[in-house]
Amino acid sequence: MGKFLTELHVVPVDDSEGGRSVWQLEYPLVYESDTLGTSVAVPDGFLTDFASVPRLPIIYLFMNDVGQKAAVIHDYLYRNGLFTRKLADQTLREALKDIGVSAWRRSLMYAAVRVGGFASYRGQS
Repeated sequence: MGKFLTELHVVPVDDSEGGRSVWQLEYPLVYESDTLGTSVAVPDGFLTDFASVPRLPIIYLFMNDVGQKAAVIHDYLYRNGLFTRKLADQTLREALKDIGVSAWRRSLMYAAVRVGGFASYRGQS
């Protein structure tokens, strides 16, 4: 299991990301990942929309505001492309478990990024 070494501190910045709120980190968010075998440090100033959950009512009801710290790590891994998409997605699942997200929600969120995440990923294949 990995662990978060810092807390999440964000401020809202914009509401124009396709109807999703955008947040900015006030301080770095550091996660020690067993999956990656290293720590990930998301720098202050990083912008995130947390989990990019479709706005379909039933999906939004179950997944919105779940695992925000894990979602920031995942957003950062997707944008910097230093690891494969599969490793980034596995790290999301690991981080969700580390913060206590239930197994069924972790499974749904992992499946969602595996199916739909390709459009947002910018890095190795």
